[in-house]
Formats: sequence, structure tokens, C-alpha cells
Amino acid sequence: MIKFSIYLNTSLRFDKYLSDLLHFSRNNIFQLFKDNKIKLNGKDVNKSVIAQKGDVVEIDISQNYHLPFLESDFSKLKVIFENQEFLFIYKPPLFHSANLKGSFYSVESYLSKVNSNYVLLNRLDFNTEGILIAAKSKEAFYRYRAFEKSDKIEKYYIAFVDGYLKKPLEIQSDFISKGVKRVKISSFGLGKHKTFINPIAFYNGGTLADIKIFRGARHQIRVHSASSGYPLMGDFLYNKNIDKAGSYFLFCYKYNIDGAIFDFTESSPLKSSFKKFLI
Repeated sequence: MIKFSIYLNTSLRFDKYLSDLLHFSRNNIFQLFKDNKIKLNGKDVNKSVIAQKGDVVEIDISQNYHLPFLESDFSKLKVIFENQEFLFIYKPPLFHSANLKGSFYSVESYLSKVNSNYVLLNRLDFNTEGILIAAKSKEAFYRYRAFEKSDKIEKYYIAFVDGYLKKPLEIQSDFISKGVKRVKISSFGLGKHKTFINPIAFYNGGTLADIKIFRGARHQIRVHSASSGYPLMGDFLYNKNIDKAGSYFLFCYKYNIDGAIFDFTESSPLKSSFKKFLI
């Protein structure tokens, strides 16, 4: 069971509000309403009502499905490291990277409060955990973009995929949007987006994998993993082996920026987050 209070008035229907806020699909939200898993102020509620500031929401799903993005401050964010050019910021799962519609708190909002000149350079999906980079100056911004354009920036993730992956995979494609929340591959084997997946160890029907990408696209790792037959464990959008909303483990922990290595394996919550996911 998760429980939180609505702290801003909204004009959206309750089901649309929850779908946008939690990044659940409309089908997932519909099923939760159908199963009477959602209560408003302690009572069963129609999905078409308009919730108000101060209303209390209860959703009967996994206890470990945290909602740090609903906190009234940015205490879950942490600057892991900084130099003259960049900030490296830890983003928890279920926290927005950018200022999007309905994202009351985001890493971008945090940066605007720290220093209005700081610019977020990349994004992580709402459910994805890990390290983001911000430029501290225009010079750093353009330098990063030049490196990115010439594939001189490598991004490394640890993921837990469904099934036993016994050999490394390399996937290349372009993507197109499929509705508001999903993307799909448009040209398998071609395109500018590459994902390299290397197995590390096996746990409980899944594989802990090290993943490398260059210029990331929305849901790139999730879609490439799923298209190869090894979707992220618990990914309710792309894993056909699950039938209810849950959480997945995908953590961005390292960058190679034109040969300079920034590895946050030890200084980030990577290890503790994976242990928590397995519980």
C-alpha cells in the first residue's frame, strides 16, 4: 500500500491525473480502479472525479514502490561530484528529470534553484535511477554537445533483465513513438541508436547486466532489451511476462566523456538500490 496527499489543485480526471503522475499506462490505472485498489480519502472512488488539494490517495500496490517525487523538497536528490564544468546529480526512481507537464518536482527545477545558469544535459526515464549531468556554463554545454554528436560520450547502466542472458548483445535501431507513453523500433539493425548489453551474473530467473549506450533515446534500453527477448524485470510497459504495474531496476552509474571516466559505483546508492529491488 502506498499513500500520499495531493498538494496542488488539478483540473484533470482522477485516472488521467494518476496516469500522468505515476507514469502508469491508462490500462494499468483502469485495472487498479476496476479491482478497487484505489481510494480517495479512505473511500472507493470513481475514476472520473476531480481530486482536490489536500485529498489523500491510497493505492494498493507493492509496498516497495516508493514515490519520492511527491516529497515537498528535493532532499532525495544529491550532487555526487562536481568539477569546473559539470555537476553529477543522483536522481532516484519515480522522479522527473525535466520540467514536463504534471512534473511538480524535477531535476531541472532543482537546478534552477541552485543556479539559473546550470543546464541539464541528459535525461533518465521517470522510473530509471542514477546519475545525471548538468553543465555549469555555456562553454561546458557546447563542449558536451560536440562530444555527444561525435559519439565521444559513453553512458553505462546496470540493469536486471528477465531471463538468462548468456552472451553479449548489440542492438541498433531508430525509434518512433507509439502513443503517449510507448516507443517502438522503426528500423532494426539500422539507425543511430546502439545498445550494448553484457551479462554479469544470474539471480532468481534474471540476469544482472552491464549496458552501454552513446546518444540515448527515450526508453532506448527498455525497448532494445525487450526486442532482444530480455525485457527489464518488472517493466510493465515492455515486459509481456508481467500483468500488473511494478518497478524495474535500471541505474545509470558511469560516464566516459572524451576519455575522462566518471564512475559512481561506490559513491552512489547503486548497490543498496539493487539489494532493495531484490527484496
